[in-house]
Amino acid sequence: MLNLLAHLSDDLRTNSWKNNEMGIRVSVQVPDGTFISITDNTFQSKAIFNFLSPVILSCLDIESDDEKVSEGVNWIAELRSQMSEDICLLQKALWGYWEYSKNDYDQYLLDYESMVGGLPKMTYERFLEECKAEEASWIDTLSLKNTVDDLVKVLENIDDEESWFYYPEATIKDFKDLSLALEIALKGNQSKARLWTS
Repeated sequence: MLNLLAHLSDDLRTNSWKNNEMGIRVSVQVPDGTFISITDNTFQSKAIFNFLSPVILSCLDIESDDEKVSEGVNWIAELRSQMSEDICLLQKALWGYWEYSKNDYDQYLLDYESMVGGLPKMTYERFLEECKAEEASWIDTLSLKNTVDDLVKVLENIDDEESWFYYPEATIKDFKDLSLALEIALKGNQSKARLWTS
């Protein structure tokens, strides 16, 4: 999650969100390593991560000095109060930019120099915690689908304008497609899934 937050902070710091240029996309991944298509026969959705950006900040209680970003976080807080499912499950299911196992600390140290975001180098103990967090990103597929369905229902019943993270038509469509991808995973007996970022 630390590397994902570094990429998010880069996008926020460089104001790429103002021009809909967020560099992170979301795919559905199942434990066997395969990805399930979620939008128009492609594997990735930019609209989902744009929307989840303030969700991440809200669920992790991360504050921003940027007024627009803070407005997005407050908007998500209001949305959370209208949902029966916990939207933070989507944040917990997000994973990416981490391809290490507990035995790869030496490789991490070699790769550290090319990492973005100015994160401090992790100690071995912190590295092991991040490896455990990777394992925890696998979420019950049905719970994830129920959360997505609840979110779509709430979004369809609000009348809000487009913003840096919410494009009503694209966002709702991509979350509906995400629900269908999770349904495909369930039909394929995939009891766990996560939202892979790239």
